[in-house]
Amino acid sequence: MTQLTAHRVAVTFAKPERQRRNPAFVLASQIPLPRPTDGPDNTDWTDAKVRAALVELIDTFTTQRPVDTDRLYLVGLSSGARGIFNLLPRLPHTFAAALATAGWGEASAMDSITHIPIWADHSIDDPVVPHREGRFGKPGTWTLMNALESAGARITRGEWANDLPKAEFEARSRALLNPARRAGSHVLFTSYTPGTTPVSPHFAWAQTYQNDVVIDWLHDQSR
Repeated sequence: MTQLTAHRVAVTFAKPERQRRNPAFVLASQIPLPRPTDGPDNTDWTDAKVRAALVELIDTFTTQRPVDTDRLYLVGLSSGARGIFNLLPRLPHTFAAALATAGWGEASAMDSITHIPIWADHSIDDPVVPHREGRFGKPGTWTLMNALESAGARITRGEWANDLPKAEFEARSRALLNPARRAGSHVLFTSYTPGTTPVSPHFAWAQTYQNDVVIDWLHDQSR
């Protein structure tokens, strides 16, 4: 419950005011325990059995409920974002869009997901999953976005403080999104200025899930 509520991911999407604005089913899957806190890459969503169980869970969930399968979205932070960058290349035609925060992954896999709308964000001074170097030898979001751009995706980048007031934070997000739309760019990358992410530089999702601009953008995507 702490994992679900402390980081505000599932809670934000499921709360009544968000459901009134963007009605959605919210499936908040969790990595099985016990999970090593300091293990090699492959101890989380990249584990083949865990990944297969997740896909089975999604398939079961979407067949048992009136889910629009053209509007499936992946949302994840830290290990969850690692899972996004691991799963999207394996199912490149399943998900309509993704919101990935403070993740890492395989740069070589980016060429298969250039068509998928992604809004990624990451604090520049993140010590847990470094912005460029990533984790366990796999590059961070900055490097993945460069690889995605080299593969042909048009990336729209922005940088601002992660501790701005909500209205100003959303204004900066809107200012990034508007030129991206005009340019036909469906991949956005927000970096947060060092020293501005509250509590811990790794907690780059501090405002992500409260950001109406980002969440509205996500819900506007369809496969």
